[in-house]
Amino acid sequence: MEAIADMHVHTAHSVGDCTCPMERYLQRIARGDAREIGFAEHYHPHLDLWPEGASEPPFDHAAYRREIAAAQNRGFLIHGGIEVTYDPRPQVMERCREQLRRWRYAYAIGSVHLIGRVSVSRSTFYEEVERPEEVPGILAAYYRDCQAILRDPGFTVLGHVDVYKRNLPPDHPMLRTHRDLIQTGMEETARAAAQSGTILEINTSGLSRPQKAYMPGREFLALYRRLGGERICLGSDAHDAKDLARSFDDARAFARSLGFSHLFYPWAPEYAVAL
Repeated sequence: MEAIADMHVHTAHSVGDCTCPMERYLQRIARGDAREIGFAEHYHPHLDLWPEGASEPPFDHAAYRREIAAAQNRGFLIHGGIEVTYDPRPQVMERCREQLRRWRYAYAIGSVHLIGRVSVSRSTFYEEVERPEEVPGILAAYYRDCQAILRDPGFTVLGHVDVYKRNLPPDHPMLRTHRDLIQTGMEETARAAAQSGTILEINTSGLSRPQKAYMPGREFLALYRRLGGERICLGSDAHDAKDLARSFDDARAFARSLGFSHLFYPWAPEYAVAL
């Protein structure tokens, strides 16, 4: 059975978030651990407009594209994608579209990492919420932004849905308190995903975090499949070469158990690949 290619991998080009050189991933291909890799570096377009809020230098599109091209010229089967931090402000998305048109990445993952000042994807998420009464608004905005990504033709993939749960244990009080709101958000987003042509990522990074689950989890994916959704891919969200395609054998079996029979690589989204 052919190994599944990882389409969500970070290198040191994701400055401030990853220090692993691309070469270490290429070595894994050279050793036969992988045949094909999709890189998807972090790009935060809001920092292009407001660099004073950045803790890292601007994303260097040119350097990233050069290293991708150099590796491809050496014969490595890799793809240069991008993971965009979605921001609903019109001027931010216009900047994002300009950059995507200019650099012509192989694919674009749209991910919700921030709701206002709150980083929903980091381990500090719940600590960043200053008042409990802010939580419902943050959760509603999270799912609203996921649905906006699904409506935007510039995005090939919706990344790690429900990532705000990743660093929370399943019995966390916030998840219990806001269960109804979360359920509504998941249902609306699963329906929108099933009706869209956007690929839905099954992200394995949550398996090694307190949530101990895929992002999105079983409930969301079962609903997505029941509503007719078929277009999935697997991503590890690796920030180190040792985590490339982490837990993909288990993820393959998990997806099959939910009724999925194919996956779709974002660099060739029109082609179905048997699971």
